[in-house]
Amino acid sequence: MPKFNRIKLKPLANLLITIIALFIINTASAQTPCDIVKILHNPNSPVAWSPDSSKYIVNLQDTAGVFQIYVGNKGDTLLTDISSAYTNGNCCGLFRSWNKRNKLQVQWHTSGKYIICAVEKEYYNELLYTPYSLLLGWLQSGLWMDIWAVTPDGSHWYDLYNTIHGVTGPVFTPDGNKCAWAEAQDSSSLAVNAFGVWKLHFDNFKDSAGTPSFAKDTDITPAGARWIEPGNFASDGVSLLVSSDIGLINAEGQDQFILNTSNGNVVNLTNSPMVWDEHGVFSPDGSKILFMSSYPYRADTNSYHTLSLKTEFMLMNRDGSGLQQLTHYCDTGYVESSPGIAATGFWGKRDSTIFAQSLIFPNYDNWIIKFHGDCGDGATTAVVDLANNSFQMFPNPTHDILNIETTTELHDASLTIINTLGQTLKKITANGNKITIGTGDLKNGIYFLQLQSGWQVLRGTFIKQE
Repeated sequence: MPKFNRIKLKPLANLLITIIALFIINTASAQTPCDIVKILHNPNSPVAWSPDSSKYIVNLQDTAGVFQIYVGNKGDTLLTDISSAYTNGNCCGLFRSWNKRNKLQVQWHTSGKYIICAVEKEYYNELLYTPYSLLLGWLQSGLWMDIWAVTPDGSHWYDLYNTIHGVTGPVFTPDGNKCAWAEAQDSSSLAVNAFGVWKLHFDNFKDSAGTPSFAKDTDITPAGARWIEPGNFASDGVSLLVSSDIGLINAEGQDQFILNTSNGNVVNLTNSPMVWDEHGVFSPDGSKILFMSSYPYRADTNSYHTLSLKTEFMLMNRDGSGLQQLTHYCDTGYVESSPGIAATGFWGKRDSTIFAQSLIFPNYDNWIIKFHGDCGDGATTAVVDLANNSFQMFPNPTHDILNIETTTELHDASLTIINTLGQTLKKITANGNKITIGTGDLKNGIYFLQLQSGWQVLRGTFIKQE
């Protein structure tokens, strides 16, 4: 073969290698823990496993349309209704029997000894004239509910707290020793306060000789909050995620806040007064937050109002950065596209699965969101949002030094040099917005520079030559 052909083919071969390597790198880097593998419709109601994974609970409507609590054993599909009958005494029933009262907000206490739930009050005025479908929707929002505990076999019920007009929560610290919930008050006008006025309680949970109770009730409602709803506690047992209207005129524009239950400090994570942000929950390790939001439809000024609400499930880092849209209920062409809106969700025992519910009032549809990996892995949480960042490299081509300048400062980001075979040759931790990296030990050729913060990645290409 003539020499000039070989000379022409060599750049072509390098180009092909570069294209293939870029494809490999792009394909590999796309598979990050928080990438969604698939979203599945779940025909069954989600289950909550006991702390030792030996039992599970399901909250289902009985034949009369009343929500009851059902318990199953691991490896067994047989469910036992533990809430239709009240077996240790005549607790109630003067006006309405126990089996006709809805049991909602069902969860395991961290000890595994009790199931905590909200039980519909025996009587309230609205019961007499409100259509059941509308009534059920309000009950699911927490109105006219009290806090109860029950043993997993249903044999013993304990009335923990009688509310004024209802409760949302309750949520426990990881050790199970404290509990927070929001209680609806009677001094509110819906014409002034869209969701009424609520107070946030913080109580000690006691278990004395097998009898659970609350003690030392404390009002920890942040200043300026009229509407407030607890999400869950982070693993530190102090940081409580709440939905609230702190500092807002319209509670429909509620934000996500972290409340420090030790000192009362609050941090606004979303800060979007014309976006509905609600139902936030920490991932098991506390590094990620799942919540519902009208953010994707913020251009539509009606999207955050109650009667025209459009929401999707969103994901963000604990500091509010790294916003990621997970679902597309309100868009066409997606497997989850439906007349519903994103409502509530919770994480599986590992951070790779979310069990989500969309709402078509007053009914819920169940979904499973599967991530590529353990999305809430705190070691890989983004520390810098690269969405509006960029960088430049010089000199290019380079001999022994490559300078990188970014538009915003980096904090513990990862800077990697990769060759055309996809092999990592250098990797350093990058801070600030001016970084210098040595290239004198690299062979002549084409290299890829990858700047990564969390699971956001920027890439560039440079040439090394003598």
